[in-house]
Amino acid sequence: MLLRGSNTQTEIERKPRKFRCSARFPKVRRSIQKAFYRWYLDNATRFKVPLRFARRTDSCLEFTFPGLHPYLSISLTHEIGVHVTKRNIWWDALIFFEAYPERIGEEYQCSLCIPEAQTKYPTLNALWCDHLFEPFLEWINDTLVPARWLGIHGFIDEGATWARLLKSERDNPENDPPTSVVPVWISTEYLSQE
Repeated sequence: MLLRGSNTQTEIERKPRKFRCSARFPKVRRSIQKAFYRWYLDNATRFKVPLRFARRTDSCLEFTFPGLHPYLSISLTHEIGVHVTKRNIWWDALIFFEAYPERIGEEYQCSLCIPEAQTKYPTLNALWCDHLFEPFLEWINDTLVPARWLGIHGFIDEGATWARLLKSERDNPENDPPTSVVPVWISTEYLSQE
């Protein structure tokens, strides 16, 4: 590296990187992305289907699962969202896992929680694990993996669109038939047989 005001090249010692990414995850920048990456490395075997990186921007990581219908995707920004996008048009979010960390002295709490339910956490990572990462894992294993159908409701030109997971192709929980129904899983070869 050439320093300004200097006619000679000078090597500058760089601090060794504390964080390394595997080939499956891109370079991550935000602290929540780093925390999720570390948590995922420790908990990958708990997922009934392996998580796969799809795309990264400076503020968002997008994931999917092998065999998952392409209408479904997962995003990690300051929250985790499971989205339905039909033909490149955002249709609905099936669920969001949210936390709004607030530092209180040396501890953290989530200001979205009602005061009676607020828990103090020693680190920001501990709060994220409790409010975002663990509930996300539980939802994936208990709700998404067993789901077989995705009901797509509404039309873009009518201004209202939504989606929901269905137990069967003919499932009609609120007497509101979906506009279309697609399988959640195109391939089930990666789903664990637990």
